[in-house]
Amino acid sequence: MGGIEFWTWEIICYCFIFLTGLFGNLTVIIVVLKSGSARHRFREVPFNIYLMALAIVDLIFAVTCLPVYVLSTNVFDHPTGVQGDILCKLITGYLIPFWLGDVSINTLLIISFERHAAICKPFKAIQLGIPRRTYFYIAGTYLAAFVLQIPTLVGIRWAGVNGTVSYCTYVWPSDTVSTSIFAVIFTCHFVLPSTIFLINFYRIKKCLMKLDGDLRRSLGDAKQRVKIVKSKEKTVRIVLVVLVAFFVSWTPNHVMYFMFQFGVKQCQLELKIFPSRINPRIFIILA
Repeated sequence: MGGIEFWTWEIICYCFIFLTGLFGNLTVIIVVLKSGSARHRFREVPFNIYLMALAIVDLIFAVTCLPVYVLSTNVFDHPTGVQGDILCKLITGYLIPFWLGDVSINTLLIISFERHAAICKPFKAIQLGIPRRTYFYIAGTYLAAFVLQIPTLVGIRWAGVNGTVSYCTYVWPSDTVSTSIFAVIFTCHFVLPSTIFLINFYRIKKCLMKLDGDLRRSLGDAKQRVKIVKSKEKTVRIVLVVLVAFFVSWTPNHVMYFMFQFGVKQCQLELKIFPSRINPRIFIILA
């Protein structure tokens, strides 16, 4: 018998996230499928395709987190040896939740680029929005996210601690290797997406300001100008709320790993599973 200690409050939190994530993402899927008057609208609008892809990955994310958590605790008789290592790499080491979480982040990044193109470069957005390309980009999010999980597949083991407790842990040749891998993952998983979100938000906001100035000079009807600008500002709100939700959901988790990396190990804060229930609500409210 091994694994992390089973806590009742944690299983309650996971059940809550499972139920809200299931309901929220199913709602998004139904809304997207019924959007528009034509039956083919879902397949022709890139934003709808990306939104559907995001809802699907977040739905799977919410559904898998609960059983993975249970299997990683001491209520499950985890195998040892080679079988234990394989199970750690594939399931109890949280490969699937981490992978799906990265897919969700990558999809949000694509949505931010798509919204920027729709506002600032509408003709280019039409070219980028060809369904075949859209599905290619979605497939790329899964591939890129899987590449980031290679350290999990390589380094995680079922290992004993002090001869009494065993659980999935990373085993690296040295602290230098461990720190280097953490730095790369931290950059690719948090710093880079944060920077891209901020840049795209700034670019969209700048385009709207330019659009408002152009309309002031060319459009005499103030009401019509305000109507056009407000219709575009919804995109800014979507990107801004996604940006805030990203920081709220992922910053505590990365702070925890940062502290753990530098020796502060009495920290069990886990918010990485919140996006599966935050993302759907953002798009239901703002769409």
